[in-house]
Amino acid sequence: MRVTRTGFGAVLVALAGWASAARGEVPPLEDLFELRARDPDQVQAPPPALLTPDCLASRDIGIHGWAELGIGGNSLGSPFNGPVVLDDRNGQLMLQQLYLTGLRPLGDEAGWGGRIDLLYGSDWWTAVSRGLDAFPFDRVDAIGVPRWQSSRYYGLAMPQAYVELGHEEASVLIGHFYTPLGYEVVPAIGNFFLTRNYTFEYGTPTTHTGVLGSWNPDAGISINAGIMNGWDNFSDGMPRPLNPDHPGAGSNLAFVGEALLESDDGGRQLGIALTSGNEYTPVADASGDVSGVSVGNLTMYTVYAVIEIDERLTCAVENSCAWQFNAVGDYQNAGQLPGLAQWYGLTGYAYLTLTETLSAGMRAEWFRDN
Repeated sequence: MRVTRTGFGAVLVALAGWASAARGEVPPLEDLFELRARDPDQVQAPPPALLTPDCLASRDIGIHGWAELGIGGNSLGSPFNGPVVLDDRNGQLMLQQLYLTGLRPLGDEAGWGGRIDLLYGSDWWTAVSRGLDAFPFDRVDAIGVPRWQSSRYYGLAMPQAYVELGHEEASVLIGHFYTPLGYEVVPAIGNFFLTRNYTFEYGTPTTHTGVLGSWNPDAGISINAGIMNGWDNFSDGMPRPLNPDHPGAGSNLAFVGEALLESDDGGRQLGIALTSGNEYTPVADASGDVSGVSVGNLTMYTVYAVIEIDERLTCAVENSCAWQFNAVGDYQNAGQLPGLAQWYGLTGYAYLTLTETLSAGMRAEWFRDN
């Protein structure tokens, strides 16, 4: 794959105030899905909810957020930095994320909680879901196209909106939530780099809608599993398929699960996630119009590990692989079944602490889409 050379800079500002965490401090395990792609030395707990009025604070509801701005470029003079994402405009200062979160966390005793996330900025399109902030299949000319768009480069997304029942050790989440798959994440505070790897953008879902159970049986162990209605989908049902004999062809019910392990000092982390269920692929006729869909099972796993080598150096690695059956296309790869699409990637990271307030990072990736 030939990749355009790209450089970037970024500024990240917490709207609610920010305080550096001391070495060894890590956020609760259930929050790692938002903070896992950052050098552990740079990991910080969510900012204090200084935006919260007293009427909400008295009900244990906090509001916090951040703003991220960035600028990128390439050596070819093209206005587009692709296939690099998310900072894909050449020489333009972009408001990547203006992010706001309302959160009522669970406590030690049984109760209820919830969360709503709003993302405005040039990153919004990567966090949309069909039937909510993107068009569903009934708009066959715009399947998955964002619809809360304010201009060519900016729009609004609601990547999370859910209620949660239980307590800190065991709970059930119902609603719209980020996928547990992958090492890199949508929230800017969870990534060391401004850009994302190819696996994140071209091979991994962003959100799900359904029910997710969480269990934390011991310190450093977290298990999440549930059912949902597919990749980046809020309310889009399964259209009438062209292959109705496929098992479960009329349903998009899918499994998603994750296991997280963390050492006592936070210096070693392991995450394993899996999803499996039916997904549809639009089928175009000779004129290019979508005439129907082909349904097939899509299964994907991701594995990542983070290891603190010493006080200054931390390394991470992520592997992912996915298979989709009955995908439309002629894939002329040796040993690949007709109609089977497969993609896989391997990404390595290294983070070096230079000073108490400055770190350097490097990312290398190999990604293939068959």
